[in-house]
Amino acid sequence: MVWSAFYWYGMGPLVVLEDTLNGPLYPQLLGDHLHPILAFQHPDDLAVFQDDNALPHRSNVVREWFKEHAGEVQRLNCPPRSPHMNTNEHIILDAVELRLRVLDPPPTNRTQFVTALQTVWCQCLRKCTRDMQTHFHAVSLRSAGPEGARPDIR
Repeated sequence: MVWSAFYWYGMGPLVVLEDTLNGPLYPQLLGDHLHPILAFQHPDDLAVFQDDNALPHRSNVVREWFKEHAGEVQRLNCPPRSPHMNTNEHIILDAVELRLRVLDPPPTNRTQFVTALQTVWCQCLRKCTRDMQTHFHAVSLRSAGPEGARPDIR
């Protein structure tokens, strides 16, 4: 299993997990990997964070982590089953998967796969960031209402 993060200007690390992501592990992941990105990208203002509503993302320990960091990050509540808002799976991971499928020779063990995955992740940075920005712009225009006003997305 992997965990990833991306933001308006780029993608964060791809973290390869040894175990399944669960409620107690997720706050540690947020602290170790998300928090440094937010501190760097938003040193003086509030960052907005979105996840995909998976069960571990909604645990009590995760809610507590966000309460503790309320002055640094605001959690965006997305409706469940909103694939048009889940850019991680529909833009980034699709691009990564396509590149992994055409590797020749393909990885034959876990170590090779992780190395290939990290390499492909880095190759996708620029294109996926641009695609993500286009996608969010389109989604925001569809949901803006009759005036066409677009929310300020960073």
